[in-house]
Amino acid sequence: MECPQGLEGTKPDEALLLKQCIYGLVQAARQYHKKMVKILKTIRFTGGNVDPCLWMRRDKKGLIYIALYVDDNLLIGTQEAIDDTIEQLRAQGLVPKIEDELDDYLSFNIKFSSNSRRAWLVQPHLILKLETKFGEQVQKLQNYKTPGTPSLNLVRNTKPHLALSKELHKKFCSGVGMLLWLVKHSWPDIANCVRELSKVLNGTTEAAYKKCCA
Repeated sequence: MECPQGLEGTKPDEALLLKQCIYGLVQAARQYHKKMVKILKTIRFTGGNVDPCLWMRRDKKGLIYIALYVDDNLLIGTQEAIDDTIEQLRAQGLVPKIEDELDDYLSFNIKFSSNSRRAWLVQPHLILKLETKFGEQVQKLQNYKTPGTPSLNLVRNTKPHLALSKELHKKFCSGVGMLLWLVKHSWPDIANCVRELSKVLNGTTEAAYKKCCA
C-alpha cells in the first residue's frame, strides 16, 4: 500500500505493511473464502473436493448445503438445520445478513413452481441488455431452432482486409462476454456455440459477428 501523503514519520519511498485484509482489495475474496472454509470445517461441514464452493452437513437437525460465492453464501436445507448453522456462524464471529426469500442470487432470478419442488434460473436483465444491444441486427437474421449451427467450427481471422472495424469488434467482445455469463448461470445449452465465438475474439470476421447476433 502507498503511504498517505503527509503521514507523519514516513518518507516518499516507503510503503505500508498490510496486517489485515481490507474489503475491496484483490485478495479479499480469497481471504474470506479461506476463513469461511476454516469455520465450516470447525462446525462439521464437509466437501470442497470436487467443487471448492459447495459444502454440506447432515445431522439430527437435517441436511444442509452451503454454496460459497465470495461473501454471498446460499444455504439450502431443512429450516432447523439452516437456523442452527446461522447461530453457529454467529458464534464464530461472523455477522451474516439474512435474506429469507430466495428470488435473486448472483444477478439471476429464481422462480419456483407452486409446490416449491422445482426451480428455474433466469437472467432477464442480461437478456434485455442483449436485446437492446443487438435487437435490430437479430431481426434481420434467420431464426434457428438449435443454439448454434451444427458442426460449426470458427477459425480465427489472420487476414487484415477481412477484420472487423474497431467499433464492431468491441461490440462483438461485449456480446460474447454477456453470452458467457448466460452460459455460466442459466443457459448451458448454448455453451458449444459460445465456445466457438470465444476462440475468435482476437481474430473476428463478419461471419463470426453474425453468429454472435444470431
